[in-house]
Amino acid sequence: MSNVKKRIAYVDIAKILGMFFIIYGHTLRNGEVTTWIYTFHVPLFFFLSGVTFHGEVLDIKTFLKKKAMALLVPFFIWALISIGVFAVMSSFIPMQSTLQSSQTNPLISMLMGYCDANSPLWFLPCLFIVEILMWIVTKLSSKMGRSVYLVSIACSSLLCLTWPLFAEKGVIWNVNNAIYLFPFSMVGYLCGNRAEKIDVTAKNIGTSAILVAGGGTVGTVLNHQISYLGGYYGNVALFYISAFATILGVCYFCRCLPNILHSTYLGANTMAVLVMHKFLVMFFLVCPGIKTYTAVSYTHLTLPTILRV
Repeated sequence: MSNVKKRIAYVDIAKILGMFFIIYGHTLRNGEVTTWIYTFHVPLFFFLSGVTFHGEVLDIKTFLKKKAMALLVPFFIWALISIGVFAVMSSFIPMQSTLQSSQTNPLISMLMGYCDANSPLWFLPCLFIVEILMWIVTKLSSKMGRSVYLVSIACSSLLCLTWPLFAEKGVIWNVNNAIYLFPFSMVGYLCGNRAEKIDVTAKNIGTSAILVAGGGTVGTVLNHQISYLGGYYGNVALFYISAFATILGVCYFCRCLPNILHSTYLGANTMAVLVMHKFLVMFFLVCPGIKTYTAVSYTHLTLPTILRV
């Protein structure tokens, strides 16, 4: 019961909203709405992870054990399940290629932090890397001062500009994406729970709308559609401006919403949706009479194509 009381209502609501956007983006791949969603939906979760980060109070052994159980164990379990589902479904759905014919063995790919049979799982090892970086920075700040926070954000942002090698998929455990997404967690940590102090007024609701509209416009109109799994962020400066503005707007908006019934339960279980929603997406894309209404047009529908969207 104590854990329920400690949960932050607007964070749970934002996680529910963010997971809806992720499912939407994986199902309906075309259009400006999807492009807008991709400007911020994954960074939103890293920002929220920073808001709720308290790992600095733990020693490194306890911290790694806790995070491995929370992130890596689900990754490996669901990667194995997904590979098994892929193998079974390949007997029923026409395929042009199989996991066995891909360049990388699926088990080796899994050890590298990827799962072609369930691509959203990349998020878990990537978040694990980011959480380790957060632990290191917060520990250093206790000895060297808060300036370490700004230096870490600056270094991470500069690495995004100077390491073009990491623009390609294949870097172990998504270190490339961790570098891009670390600033969101760090800023979320620095912001802490300040959003809870925001008064629910028409002015603040208007502010949230302006931030979402402005950030979304910058990302949708001026930048290209982002590909997180592929490590493509377009113009890095525009990506950060757009994502941060939209994230702040979404958090303002969620703070102004009333506490949605059962939002604590749903917000606490977005992990289950993350690891399993691609199976639902697959059903919608292959079920006769349903796939017609999706925005994705597959002339030659194959299971590998479906599971990697």
